[in-house]
Amino acid sequence: MHEWSFARKLLQQATGICHANGARHCLEVRVQIGPLSGIEATLLESAFEQLASDHELAPTRLVIERTPLVVRCRDCAAESELSDFDFYCRLCGGRAVQVVAGDQLQLVSVTVDDAALMIKGTT
Repeated sequence: MHEWSFARKLLQQATGICHANGARHCLEVRVQIGPLSGIEATLLESAFEQLASDHELAPTRLVIERTPLVVRCRDCAAESELSDFDFYCRLCGGRAVQVVAGDQLQLVSVTVDDAALMIKGTT
């Protein structure tokens, strides 16, 4: 299950970002996932929710931005957004296409609670 390891890695990265910025709580972790990422969004949400429930950064919510699958035609250079996995240029019909978006799996942002920022020299 890639979703569990990715959720664990997201929490590790969010923890590092929070600690580096002196924050005690993380409100939101935002990720982008494309249809070719190999990650099932529902399973990732479930894994993240379970792992985050007893994590030091709790409460943290995961926001998933689904990115479209986009290909560029090598014949006419047009870019097409695909709603299915039928890889062809929607403009000229050519099959020589290259994926330019939709395979990403990345952490976009971590939102911290400003009220919970740690001030050096206080407890």
